[in-house]
Amino acid sequence: MKEFKEFHSEDAGIFFRVDKILFNKRSKFQKIFLFENKTFGRVLTLDDLVMLTEKDEFFYHESLVHPALSLLSKPDKILVIGGGDGKTVYEIFKHKPGEVHLVEIDEEVIRVSERFFKWEKGFKKKNLKIFIQDGVEFVREADYRYDLIIIDSSDPVGPAKKLYKRDFYLNLKRVLKKKGILVMQAESPLYHRKIQKKMYKELSKIFKICRFYISPVPTYPGGIWAYLFCSDYYEPLKSKIKRIPRRLKFYSRKVHRAIFEIANFLK
Repeated sequence: MKEFKEFHSEDAGIFFRVDKILFNKRSKFQKIFLFENKTFGRVLTLDDLVMLTEKDEFFYHESLVHPALSLLSKPDKILVIGGGDGKTVYEIFKHKPGEVHLVEIDEEVIRVSERFFKWEKGFKKKNLKIFIQDGVEFVREADYRYDLIIIDSSDPVGPAKKLYKRDFYLNLKRVLKKKGILVMQAESPLYHRKIQKKMYKELSKIFKICRFYISPVPTYPGGIWAYLFCSDYYEPLKSKIKRIPRRLKFYSRKVHRAIFEIANFLK
């Protein structure tokens, strides 16, 4: 294979030249394809959709993790559903949390990421507990209570479909502490408006505070990505930022305010 193409619509998408194939295999759940590209470094795709590139992943992962985690004083328990590539967990550990639970349905994604990405040491933290399990089943059965839950899922196709259902949202609320925060990746503001409207409609009935925010992710559909911040206690533009880790590439106090100031087209 000399090139990789991901179509975002019938007549638009993104193109990468494949300089070297590092991994190409179908797991029990999905096709995992990892390759090197001169501009973007290592590129991880699942079912022919780009999950991350070494060049621009920081936009997504810093946006997913730090706006919520920076508001929490002493995060004791954090849950990540999805995120088998390990970068979300890696960013979380910059805040020196208590216990972190990672729930990933596809163990092969973790194995590939441990082998090929430089943030693999995040998997080796003593306070990280990994569950190879369906995220929907995990929260349905869990008796833990979390300060923060992050849904780092792929698009609502294949095994990730169940992560966009009302029953799942209700169970997330059940295992979240009263002053906890839920953050979900929320697709492209340009391509996935129907999905976003449905997510907001359901989650705004469950949480008192439900806010979209956006950040650039050059290799994702449309070049910008949305996230949902949900809580019964924290208001992202009014709550005090407790800490911001050093040497971040994207997130800062000024960026925090900017990404929550939603553009008119998304309002």
